[in-house]
This record gives sequence, structure tokens and C-alpha cells, in this order.
Amino acid sequence: MKNDKTRFSLGKAKSADNLSWKKVFLCCLVMVVWWAPACRYKAPPPPPAPVYPTRVITQDGIAFMVHRFRIPGTRQELTLRYDAAKQWMALNLLQRVQFSGPIKDGYRQAEITLASGERMQAEVFVNTIVEGESDLGYWNMSLDRIDRLDLGSD
Repeated sequence: MKNDKTRFSLGKAKSADNLSWKKVFLCCLVMVVWWAPACRYKAPPPPPAPVYPTRVITQDGIAFMVHRFRIPGTRQELTLRYDAAKQWMALNLLQRVQFSGPIKDGYRQAEITLASGERMQAEVFVNTIVEGESDLGYWNMSLDRIDRLDLGSD
């Protein structure tokens, strides 16, 4: 039979009595710090933002509530002429477009309110069609027949 010195590397039997209370306290502290983030309160996510349709008012005074308002094609932006420079502005940056004046060379004067609240005067290219869905189904209209757009969030 082997003696105790060959069985145990330090010559002492390792048992629970041999552990000091400092080591036990340190192990418990490490475990608490490790588990603490998992136990903290997690706030529920905020409710979803309300979704509302785009309001389109024609020159005749007829108003349409249009869901999923868009311009046909992949580019969802209006073409603007601002100080003789051609620019494009994405629809998701716009909040309101109020047209005024006659159509000249396919452009019409408009006051544009951005989603950030800023206002600007520019000429908007109106020889295009806009589309969406009304309560009756598919809806489309030429942009030159529209007097005001209040863009929605859907």
C-alpha cells in the first residue's frame, strides 16, 4: 500500500475542513457578482408608435386617406429644384408638402415641412404618379392634381 506522501502531492489530505473561510467568502462573492446582472429588473419595451395614413388633398378639395403612400418604382424620393440645382429628397424625411402656383416646365412651387420641423421653399417635379391604398383598395393620382400632402407614418 502507498503511503500518504505519494497519494497527496502536498502531504495533506484535501477536505472541506482544510479550506479557509476567506476562500469560501471570495468564491461566494465572485458568484454573486457573476449572477447579479442576470437578476436585475428589465424594463418592458415601449409601446409601438401609432401608425397613421397619409392625407392627400386634391385641388378640388377632396381628401383621401392613403395607406402605404409611395411613388412607383424603387426610389422613394421627390425631385426638387432649389436655386436652379436639382435635388432629391426621400419621402421619409418629409412631413408636409403644400403646393402653390402654376406648373412651369413640369415643376410647381411648394412649401415643404421636414420631419425635423424645418421649412423650405422649393419647386417639386409634379409630372409623376403617386400611389397607395385607400379604404376601397388600390389608389393612384398624378402629383400635379394634388394641392397638399400630409405624409403619414405607415
